[in-house]
Amino acid sequence: MRGVAPLGSLMAVCFVCVATSATWGQTRTVSFGTSGTPWMDVAEQVIGLEDSTANGALQPFFLDPDKNILVGPRTELDELTNIFNLKWSLNKVGRGSDFVLGVNPRFWTATWSSIYHGGPRPYIDGDPYTVNKVIGVRAGSGGRDQLYTFDFGFPLAINRVVFYPPDRGVDEKGGLMKQRFPRAYEVSATSDPESYLLLSEEREYHTLDRLIARTFFNGDRIVDLRFPTQIMRFLRISFNLIDQSYLLGEIEVYGEGFPPVTSYRTQVIDLGREVNIGRISWKFEKFRYDPIAQEIESAPDAPIELTLETRSGKDDTPKSYHIVSEIGTQQRVKKSKFDLAPESSIRLGARPGDKGEISEDTANWSPWSTPYKQSGTEVRSPDGRRYFQFRYNSISEDFMAFGRMDSIAIEVSPLLVEKIIGEVGLVDGEFPPGIHSAPAGVEVPLLYAIKAVFGAQGNRGFNVIRINTISDAEFIGLEIGNPGTTIVPDSVRSQNGMLEVYFPSNKVQRNSGEEEVRLIFRASMLSYSTHFLAEIEELNGETLAQSVEPGDATTALASDDIRIYVEEKSIEVLSSFVTSARHLTPNGDGVNDLLHLRYTLLSIDEGMLHIEVLNLLGESVRSVEKEPQRKGIYTRTWDGRDDRGVLVSPGVYLIKASVETNKGNFTKILPVALAY
Repeated sequence: MRGVAPLGSLMAVCFVCVATSATWGQTRTVSFGTSGTPWMDVAEQVIGLEDSTANGALQPFFLDPDKNILVGPRTELDELTNIFNLKWSLNKVGRGSDFVLGVNPRFWTATWSSIYHGGPRPYIDGDPYTVNKVIGVRAGSGGRDQLYTFDFGFPLAINRVVFYPPDRGVDEKGGLMKQRFPRAYEVSATSDPESYLLLSEEREYHTLDRLIARTFFNGDRIVDLRFPTQIMRFLRISFNLIDQSYLLGEIEVYGEGFPPVTSYRTQVIDLGREVNIGRISWKFEKFRYDPIAQEIESAPDAPIELTLETRSGKDDTPKSYHIVSEIGTQQRVKKSKFDLAPESSIRLGARPGDKGEISEDTANWSPWSTPYKQSGTEVRSPDGRRYFQFRYNSISEDFMAFGRMDSIAIEVSPLLVEKIIGEVGLVDGEFPPGIHSAPAGVEVPLLYAIKAVFGAQGNRGFNVIRINTISDAEFIGLEIGNPGTTIVPDSVRSQNGMLEVYFPSNKVQRNSGEEEVRLIFRASMLSYSTHFLAEIEELNGETLAQSVEPGDATTALASDDIRIYVEEKSIEVLSSFVTSARHLTPNGDGVNDLLHLRYTLLSIDEGMLHIEVLNLLGESVRSVEKEPQRKGIYTRTWDGRDDRGVLVSPGVYLIKASVETNKGNFTKILPVALAY
């Protein structure tokens, strides 16, 4: 079945070139799945998914209740695989470059002694007639060789466990092997990846969290345990309950439905050249399987969560490879040299020239983005890079429901400039060095410098600058060139925390190798640190916007960054709450008919805000606002009416603003007089 290819074969390729359009002068779309490059052609890691059932779309593997999930097709080297075609590790500590903890299944016994008797392999080889060694044990001996543990690699919906002795043959005493079945056993399971079930040594072997079955008086030659379906990753079978000797021929495990957690990750995708990246779109549908009708039906409300993330890079691997240097330090090398280096010796340890650490290459690759919530969202990974990677996982709370990923597409276009660098700092007479800080919630003047470097990969230029200021900003001035020439923009827009400056009459273009642009504006800091993310664009062009990277953009600043920090002592969640006047006279004369309430929320992603009007007895007469809000500066109004829409009586009222957050609850109260 396509979609469950061995993990090792999928990881053998470092990156893949994606077929691209011959036209590089405009925006194009790179697609994967049913409308583009097949999923498995670019797959690096696939967990619990296949692409053969739905004509090339990815969906979770269906567990046939009649198929043993422990047995799959053998590899060319006669290695055992499970039903997902993932290679078994027959040791607790998986070995080999194609083993990944949390992906490959593992099966191990309590001690190493079973290795000398062929290990646990015969119990899951699919041959129920294999004659295994006679096992004897004294009760209370600690379960040596009598305790078997399975790690399926990822959670599965399991409802049946079977084990039995060989069906034919005579044992060493002349008795029938099929009568040497265990008289006592215990079966337990868990979904939690506890440390003792991963790679650490387990000194005291014990029952897992969920006891499935236990008996001291088994009379069944074939033990066939059927139980309500449970989600589990680890399964343990123990025979160390009484003094007994027995034979095992095979262990079988069965399940149903779909793996509740599945994931997919691409190899590094070579886009052919440095590009700007636009939106990412996908087609993901939810379905539910009806086991009675044996039909699949659309289920838009199924409890399934999709998490999709991206990252971009400057080279063809997001990893840094190292070998051990002559003085014992980690020396970074190319992957080709790392692959040729020998492994460290178990007995002698690491020697000069041996393979060293493999770590994330944070210098050339961005971290994984925050998850995308909606198809058609702008990609958050940096522009100006040639290499790209995405991954997704799907989590279902119902093992009979699943998500099907039909396709994923990303927009790409040529660079506007070969490199665009930004730097921000406070305007305070002169531009002081270092990363700047400002009081929270107070408007301050800022200089945002941008250096555009033109070259063969990008020389179209730009005439729009867009800066995410978080709070609303006030434009002050624009300069182009060094020394700067003051430019009057064609238009300026500042709304919803975004400052946009348009200057098509003075487009920045390739007059020289690089050009400097300075933008001055006023804005407030609403978090401990504010990242002033920016992008440039060519108005009415056929290309995408290009994001600005932090760096040394001007000699006027020395921050080399696009962040402004907040002075910690000034941080308060509900930092300000003021009214437009101390009294309200809603008599229709146009003077103080409305009371404007202005408040600032700092350093929260979301909190429940409630603004209400109270009388002097503390009773609520009007709820002005009650909804989740994030950091920002807001304005609301009160018209002097209660919740029924009736004007309240003259007197003194209290305006109470409160916000509930995971940092605590914050409240401010202001008195207001109302008269007619």
